[in-house]
Amino acid sequence: MRLRYYFSLLFAAAILFAIEPSQAQTFFTAELTPDQETQNVESSGAGTAALVLTDEGLRFLVTVDSLTGDIAAAHFHNAAMGVDGGVVRGIGDSFEGNTASGIWTASDDQALTDEMIAELFAGNLYLNVHTAEYGAGELRGQVLPTSGAGLSAHLTADQSTGDVTSDGTGSASVQLTDQGALYYVTVDGLTGDIANAHFHSSAIGTDGGVVHGIAADFDGQTAFGVWRPADLTAEHRASLLQGELYLNIHTAAYPAGEIRGQVLPSTGWGFHADLDADQSTGDVTSGGTGTGTFTLTDEGLTFHLTVDGLTGPITNAHFHRAPAGEDGGVVRGIMDEFEGNTSSGIWTSDDDQALSEELVRDLLAGNVYVNIHTDAYPAGEIRGQVLLRDGAELTAHLTSDQEPGDVTSEATGSAALSLTDEGLSYRITVNGLTGPITGAHFHEARIGSNGGVVHGITDAFDGGTASGIWTSSDDQPLTAERIESLLKGELYLNVHTEANSGGEIRGQVLVSEGAGLRAALTNEQASTDQEGSGTATLTLTEQGVIYRVTVTGLSGDVTNAHFHEGAAGVNGGVVHGIFDAFDGNTATGVWTPSDDQPLTDDMVTALVRGELYLNIHTAANPGGEIRGQVVAGSGIGSAVQLDPGQEGAGVESMGTGTASLNLTQAGLSYRLTATGMTGTINSGHFHNAPFGENGGVVRGISDDFVDGTAAGIWRASDDQALTTELTRELLAGNLYLNLHTAAYPAGEIRGQVRPGNVVSTAIEPASDELPNLFRLEQNYPNPFNPSTTVEFAMTESTHALLEVYDVVGRQVTTLIDGVMPAGEYQVRFDGADLPSGVYFYRLSAGSRQATRSMLLLK
Repeated sequence: MRLRYYFSLLFAAAILFAIEPSQAQTFFTAELTPDQETQNVESSGAGTAALVLTDEGLRFLVTVDSLTGDIAAAHFHNAAMGVDGGVVRGIGDSFEGNTASGIWTASDDQALTDEMIAELFAGNLYLNVHTAEYGAGELRGQVLPTSGAGLSAHLTADQSTGDVTSDGTGSASVQLTDQGALYYVTVDGLTGDIANAHFHSSAIGTDGGVVHGIAADFDGQTAFGVWRPADLTAEHRASLLQGELYLNIHTAAYPAGEIRGQVLPSTGWGFHADLDADQSTGDVTSGGTGTGTFTLTDEGLTFHLTVDGLTGPITNAHFHRAPAGEDGGVVRGIMDEFEGNTSSGIWTSDDDQALSEELVRDLLAGNVYVNIHTDAYPAGEIRGQVLLRDGAELTAHLTSDQEPGDVTSEATGSAALSLTDEGLSYRITVNGLTGPITGAHFHEARIGSNGGVVHGITDAFDGGTASGIWTSSDDQPLTAERIESLLKGELYLNVHTEANSGGEIRGQVLVSEGAGLRAALTNEQASTDQEGSGTATLTLTEQGVIYRVTVTGLSGDVTNAHFHEGAAGVNGGVVHGIFDAFDGNTATGVWTPSDDQPLTDDMVTALVRGELYLNIHTAANPGGEIRGQVVAGSGIGSAVQLDPGQEGAGVESMGTGTASLNLTQAGLSYRLTATGMTGTINSGHFHNAPFGENGGVVRGISDDFVDGTAAGIWRASDDQALTTELTRELLAGNLYLNLHTAAYPAGEIRGQVRPGNVVSTAIEPASDELPNLFRLEQNYPNPFNPSTTVEFAMTESTHALLEVYDVVGRQVTTLIDGVMPAGEYQVRFDGADLPSGVYFYRLSAGSRQATRSMLLLK
């Protein structure tokens, strides 16, 4: 009986994270510890939960270890971090041993309602595991979202286009995921109560209509909400990622808006392209140039590029796939995104010319280029390879709308910048100006404000493109203070002409890559009875952590504020003070490796692992009045099930494990828990090989283990570095986790890492009997319209791959891709989006293969 249930558990976990790319998905994780329990618990237990929210429900995989006794009960509870809440869904029956898997759906007796989904996104659900020793709970873990694109907004009166005099400020954190955009907003210092609040659609410096109201989400001056897919259109998602939505807070004194903040992307991998004729492989004589900036996130590749000096109008423009110096086929057209000589858009996996995983890997390898075509050069006049740049990547989109004066111009521009130890390298292309450039400079001021010149770049222009490097030894030097202003978004580029001597086009210089983090500050986390709250948004870059924090509703003035080191529910010492960064109730600053309290590698690791918190002190509460754990606000999630079946033949073990991973620009953060092993884990590693094959060690994790749980971050700066090549292997699903014991030195349990994998929903056991033959049955009905069922049987536990192809051999979809135990199964195939015709379906299971045909008639 136990063996059969174990196989059922493996089957459930296998389908839990099988590939189904078309499903909307958001990854969550929970790190279960005794410290998060509100009562006193003395236990060495720990656990890991990996969860995925799809249209079907919330899939969960949970492993716990080192408890004081058997699991007596386990549940999802509803309450914020540091607060006890009632049970909303039991999962005790899903456990076999110390590992559970299952799905929480809207049709359950304890239903996953829309309200529960909102609480899930808010971080107000937690997992609680009970034992006889600790009936109220021995292990607890807050369930938190860990995937998506991170964005932020700094709200000020300066950004309002009307005549506003206000000291109001605010901070907003936005996390865009497949299942919705979750937002935290805190404002303070307004002239009166909030009368209304919205997301509006428009670029910096222009007014736009309301697209989503958030006034009902405010409790005092802090709001949390989820903008769900039912109202969050593809156009809204694209506008968010391109920085074309803003938050607007209205009061009675300023009904059009008292403070406003552009919602800007602040996470991902930054790329650039320098376009010129020299990179074209044909015989091209042209003075054309261009600059492109690109950011890759979980949502896709955003792009902004400007070209100038072409021999004639643009006739076409594309992304092509090929290394530098070689020609390659078109993979995505961008002609429709051009307005004048500037193109801006986002390339996603849902496009007709999709950004596939293979193309993402080519992008990381430098094998994608942009090509601009004209009548004179139909094969391409200028071209630029899309490349990762060293240092912290920044960008600026130059428009006349950002000029505070009355400027009428159709000119635009793109700037790609990179901050390294050498200085700030820049390349800028502008087009459509009313006349020759008379001056060009970096100025210092926030969005919506004017500031003085801090560095001139007029002499760097050759036609419409300028390039150079701003260093600390220049006459107008790049000082440490200027670098901090740069990272905080307080420098802008201004291009002057004779007709517009104060500036014809302008663009705020903004960080365009990094790892996004956030913190929701509450009194519960500080164990006080005050009413204060706050929002913090953070971006971890190669140059440091950029942070902005707004707090409100405190019992008095802020007397101190710090980053502390401590996991959720744990108090820890100060590691960095931020009190001096406060202006009123908002602080903005950069924590760097060169500070008196430096951002060390250990601090970066703690930050990414969720082991730092922000603490705000007042006279009434000197130990801290409100506190907020710093948690992930962006990334590409991965849920991994570890079991002996993935090791191949010869391993007889009841060991299981759960790993939750998140890939960001800062590295790969991971946490895993294993249980039921034949003995102590003596080593653990990431290996490099596809599923079913053995590969060499690429990163050891043995030192990260405490009993059966390990946590860490794998970075590019490690001795065993997470290189660009290994990142490509990771995205290809070619890395696996392997845990070794004395009984099984080659590995007792193993789990393939497949970032972005989600649920295959249509697989069902066809029989309780174990088959004696491998077989693939004819689908039924056949012909079919639009769906059909495929049955198959496997005689051993192995990796199963069931794929559908059209008549010319192109893969249509993958129905199953995961480890499955011996058994008979059936899977439904839906051809609603396909044309009529003959299709083939192929099953590969271990060394066995079978193929059949089917006919779709509409």
